[in-house]
Amino acid sequence: MLNRLLFAVSVLIANNLFSSDIHWECVPNDDFIEYADCTSDNGKQVRVQTPDQLGDNFTLTAKFPSGSLFEGSSKNGKLFGKRTDPDGQIIQGILEGIYFEGEGTIIFPADNAEERYEGYISVDQPNGKGIIFYRESSEWEYAEGIFKNGEHISATYYQRDGSVVKGKIVDGQYQGYIEAEFNPEDQQVSYKGFSVNSKKHGFGRLTYKSGDIYEGYFIDDLRSGYGEYTFNIEYYDNPVFSKAKGMFVNDALNGLGELYGTDGSLFYSGELVNGLRQGLGTTFWEGGMWIGEHADDTATGNGRMLFENGEYYEGFVVQGEYQGPGKAYFPLVNETYIGNFDKGLLQGEGEFYNGIWRYNGNFKNGLFNGTGKITLADGESYFAEYKEGIYQGELDIIPNKSFARVALVIGNNNYESSPLDNAVSDSIGVKVALESKGFEVIHETDLSQANFLGALEKFERALKKYGPSTEALFYYAGHAVQVDGINYLNPVDAKIETKYDLEVRSISVSRIFSILEKTVSGVKIVILDACRNNPFNSFVRSPQLGLAQMNAPSGMIISYSTAPGSVALDGTIDGYGFFTGSLVNSINTPGLTIEEVFKKTRQSVVSLTNRQQIPWESSSLLGDFYFLESKN
Repeated sequence: MLNRLLFAVSVLIANNLFSSDIHWECVPNDDFIEYADCTSDNGKQVRVQTPDQLGDNFTLTAKFPSGSLFEGSSKNGKLFGKRTDPDGQIIQGILEGIYFEGEGTIIFPADNAEERYEGYISVDQPNGKGIIFYRESSEWEYAEGIFKNGEHISATYYQRDGSVVKGKIVDGQYQGYIEAEFNPEDQQVSYKGFSVNSKKHGFGRLTYKSGDIYEGYFIDDLRSGYGEYTFNIEYYDNPVFSKAKGMFVNDALNGLGELYGTDGSLFYSGELVNGLRQGLGTTFWEGGMWIGEHADDTATGNGRMLFENGEYYEGFVVQGEYQGPGKAYFPLVNETYIGNFDKGLLQGEGEFYNGIWRYNGNFKNGLFNGTGKITLADGESYFAEYKEGIYQGELDIIPNKSFARVALVIGNNNYESSPLDNAVSDSIGVKVALESKGFEVIHETDLSQANFLGALEKFERALKKYGPSTEALFYYAGHAVQVDGINYLNPVDAKIETKYDLEVRSISVSRIFSILEKTVSGVKIVILDACRNNPFNSFVRSPQLGLAQMNAPSGMIISYSTAPGSVALDGTIDGYGFFTGSLVNSINTPGLTIEEVFKKTRQSVVSLTNRQQIPWESSSLLGDFYFLESKN
């Protein structure tokens, strides 16, 4: 096209230059040609404002003050020619007045990325339909489209790597909506969408060499924001997914998203990191699902596994296999297993029941192994010996009743966020005081969630071991939080970002109540030194301080280190916090009922804190309980 145009213009110029009868040499007064003084080859001199005043047929040479040179010819009133500027730019075409107008050619200065332009010109600039050719040093080969005042309004750009982009370039960069066909050797085949500074930015549709398609949002060429990625499953030897959608960050799914299997069914819904399952979510498969934590693209952590036949598992898994404290139920045989699982099998202390009888004792590879307690439906119980699941016989054993009191005492200091100073030492003080009062104490400190659940399992087994008449006590010192009127105790590894994380990553106080209610018919005591101001309320819009009020179930007394909705103060007495130090002194005082113990504790704390902290309790005890009865 360029060669044809150049040939036509050159022929037109040549015909006019050499067939006209008169030649003029003109000197404009300035580049805007207010006037020009012209001298013909026969010596005639005239001053003109426009070239048409020289006649209809002539040749012309004009030298401008700036150094530009115009050479052309007029035939029948049309002036054709070229202007060469000092910077090397050359414009060829039709001159109307002082400007080139109509089809023509512009050869740009050598330092321009553009080499030449062919097409419509107005006011000495590309205006209208045309094509620009770029120098070899440029990434573009040529561009064709519509121009206005020298700028592309819309154009198609042909790059030297084989890419073709339809859009607009501003200051050398693609801006706004573009349609691109990329280098056939690239992994990305085509893109339709928005661009900023030649990068995909905004909403668009990207097609890959594999046939995969991403449709969604981009930031600086990276998939960022909500998007959907559709896999061309025919391209892959062993396809896993047909679609992935959700929040993309840094070119990968990061945040909430969904993965779909090759049959189009939902495979996973939940948190993703770099496209892999990581965090809370639900994995689906034929006949079942896992609802809980994920790590390294597997079901790993705490959660619940459900099956279509009614079978379920609650607890910890590693790579989809039961691993850690948990509970498994098999409906076809109505069997339930509770304890610590290892590679899918119950190991160590655990429990089995089927609605007819119950076994509490040791397990090996999922089988009864060693001494266990058998409890029948009518309440009759005895001890028996098993070896790898095979009954060896009943034992003539009378359970040791020397410990009619069992306590679980927990102190958590070492939090990843806002560690505490006194919780562990407080728990030690309570442990020592209770052991001196005949309690068998399970003492645990700085518990992760897994270890917290394990301690509760150990506590429950101990209560069942000694029977329903056992006097049970639960003491906790550490961080806790209330949300929607529900109290949660926080393990040291708790990462709580939303209130929905609490059910999975914290310990609900109602779980403690449930253990006590189903195992003990005697006195049940819950002591919570957990009303500190803590970081776990940060996700709540209007966080409430302290713990929520709970009404004690029948036969239970609940003691708080401060009133509901209030925060306990920092400070020590005898090496313990205000509340626990006062509590230990009260427990060691002979002859006080438990109500009097908590009253004496409250009086001490109120005095020590100048009435800024007031311990509180809720009781539904029906009889008297003494930590230490009077010697009289």
